[in-house]
Amino acid sequence: MNRKPSLIHIPFGLHSDAIEALEAGDAVGFLCKAGNEYGLDLVLANCEILAEKGIYESALIHAFVNTRTNNAKWTQRELVQLFTVSSRERFLSAGDPLPGPGPFTLYRGVAGGGAQRRERGLSWTSDLDLAWWFAYRGADWGLPNPGVVTATVAAKYVIAHVHTAGRRESEFIVLLPKNVKLGHRPTAEGRECANRYQQRKQEELAHLIESLSKKGNAE
Repeated sequence: MNRKPSLIHIPFGLHSDAIEALEAGDAVGFLCKAGNEYGLDLVLANCEILAEKGIYESALIHAFVNTRTNNAKWTQRELVQLFTVSSRERFLSAGDPLPGPGPFTLYRGVAGGGAQRRERGLSWTSDLDLAWWFAYRGADWGLPNPGVVTATVAAKYVIAHVHTAGRRESEFIVLLPKNVKLGHRPTAEGRECANRYQQRKQEELAHLIESLSKKGNAE
């Protein structure tokens, strides 16, 4: 590498593994050496090296989507800048294929008030239950007024799409223009949707444990 990587938030004992992953062009392997709440910090600190390796887009998508908490410490402007220093085509290639030509009906779980609410943020889902689950997670952290906004989004506004097959979840990273109108889902449906998603998570976890147990017994 032409530059020395920044290993901020990576434990010292994992520095050599992180550098090895970076040299191999393994964006996920590099980011996984730190806690996933620090992924965006690593991407920003190493953006030039990641770009040289051709893995900036995949690294940014992974860091953005897989944070353990959320990306609230980053301003909307900062996040938009991270997703506009490269082309939409490269981001789309780094993610999963879009599930069709669009337009897409998408949802975004929000909580809080004012700028904190970020109703026109970048992270959207096609799963209404998941959106409500995120909204109530914000409420559990002390943010008032959980809700879900919805928008009909043309494919040209989607920067990247990530589909997690095991959890049957799809996340859309969207640069939503001001002329796209938002709708608001009725609050009466919120708890039922969030509980349904939580039940789904529990069932999927139970299925995973059962599958691992059967595999262990077979071996």
